Amino acid sequence: MRRALRSEDGFTLVELLAAMTVMVIILFGTLGAFDAFSSESEANTKLTQAQDTARREIDLMTRAARNATPVGTQLEAITRPSAGGAVNDVIFGTYGTDTSTTPKFVRYCVNPITRSLWREQSPNAVGADPGGACPSAGAWTRTRLLNGTVANTASIPAFTVDTARRAVGIDLRIDGGSSSGSRPVALRSAAYLRSASGRAPNLAATDVTVTCSTNATTGKKTALLSLGVAAGAAAAQSLSAEYSVGGVVVGSGAVKVAADAAVNVGVTITNALGLKQLLTRTVTC
Repeated sequence: MRRALRSEDGFTLVELLAAMTVMVIILFGTLGAFDAFSSESEANTKLTQAQDTARREIDLMTRAARNATPVGTQLEAITRPSAGGAVNDVIFGTYGTDTSTTPKFVRYCVNPITRSLWREQSPNAVGADPGGACPSAGAWTRTRLLNGTVANTASIPAFTVDTARRAVGIDLRIDGGSSSGSRPVALRSAAYLRSASGRAPNLAATDVTVTCSTNATTGKKTALLSLGVAAGAAAAQSLSAEYSVGGVVVGSGAVKVAADAAVNVGVTITNALGLKQLLTRTVTC
């Protein structure tokens, strides 16, 4: 009987503790791997959602940029930046904002501090400067947050405008991961402005002023022609004028023509973009 009981001896306490320690190590390792997998899966889900949202916004931005056009007295469709370049702030004119066809200005800007992308709309076609804050401090209406996970900075700008301001490139960096595992992803697009050819001058013949004078000795009459103040802010639009009589160019800027009899003077108005307008000014002194 004793011999049978001896053959049924169990584990010693040391063996049992060792086995439990190994099992605990394996269990913790398994739980750690599962937690890491769950965290990675959650980060990937957030990143995918952020990318999907950003792609929709980029598509809307691209469509809006393609339809950009000069508004009001502006010669260019893009008013910010004024000379092209890589920036985090662009403004352009459009005739199709939201549900309205009233000409207005649209602004897209990135705030690197709050890591956010914003869209704003001017209240009218005047397009008062919204300032440098993004978003503006109430200067513009219909302000909307488009994305709150933007990783663009001053050294990695979101927009690139060519020097001719005819095209806009978009390079949006999106961070949808966790704070400990941030993985910015670049989403890129570009748009060529369909109406970016600019606005030609649109003056009336009366915008060319005529000042008559008579020579006291000969009695001959002459007329001085120049662009007047009423020429739609000629100085602001960098307008120039060239004059011709009978198809022959007689001068530019301000010129004098013989005006003893009524004479038709051809006037070619040119703006800073090189776009021209032809009109005829009848001179009678």
